[in-house]
Amino acid sequence: MTPLPLLSTSPTCPTLHCVPLITGCGRSGTHFMADEIISNSIPIKHERIGPAGSVSWIYGAPHIPTLRTLETWFASEEDTRKRSDPNFEFFPIIHVVRHPLKAITSLVTCFCGCGSMACGAWADEPSWEWAGKHIEFSQEYCKTYRREGLCIGYGGEERKGRLKRAVEYWVGWNEMVEGGSHYRIRMEEYDLGELVETVGWEKWVKGGKGGVKQSPFKRKSKTKKHNEVTWEEIRELGGGMEDKVKEMAARYGYGLIPPDV
Repeated sequence: MTPLPLLSTSPTCPTLHCVPLITGCGRSGTHFMADEIISNSIPIKHERIGPAGSVSWIYGAPHIPTLRTLETWFASEEDTRKRSDPNFEFFPIIHVVRHPLKAITSLVTCFCGCGSMACGAWADEPSWEWAGKHIEFSQEYCKTYRREGLCIGYGGEERKGRLKRAVEYWVGWNEMVEGGSHYRIRMEEYDLGELVETVGWEKWVKGGKGGVKQSPFKRKSKTKKHNEVTWEEIRELGGGMEDKVKEMAARYGYGLIPPDV
């Protein structure tokens, strides 16, 4: 089994207590990955820290003890205490990526785990709020604010407004995560056995690394064709956003046409 490609030169845990973190831009497959890992009896937690680590887009942001993380439902007091301990470290950090057109389409639809406003509207606004604590979003097209900098309504420009914010988030969050990552996984072709071997989770899996089971990656809900984001739409946003997204996609190993998953 070939180990995941190493992105960083840090080979060992730099502190007394390290647990792996699988993270990336929201709507890129972290929820799916968490379910797959847990189904193999590995005691990680989704959006929390478990004995074997965490799968969480929110913890892709650097921990800032002075940041009022407890204002949202994202950070538990227990996790905040763990991350504030100087002996605690997320290591290794695995950067999960998904083709930008697919990830951005999902973000425009709903920034939530279930993939639809019908079941996840309650999570959409808090997710953007958390992201906005770490990324400065454009206020173009915004008509309604809950607080300064947090746009919650775009009037007749809902599609363009959400699209611009989604593109800014995809670029900004991935840049932030990749800067501190040790490995990268493209969700469309992930190999859970490789991940288990790389981070040392064999002891949790019945039968060791040979007993790892995984399902093919698939999106939670099928987006209607006319709602899928296109390169043309991103180009119309201006500001060189299309070029930036394409450059990052190529760096992650993607072509212009997304895999059909």
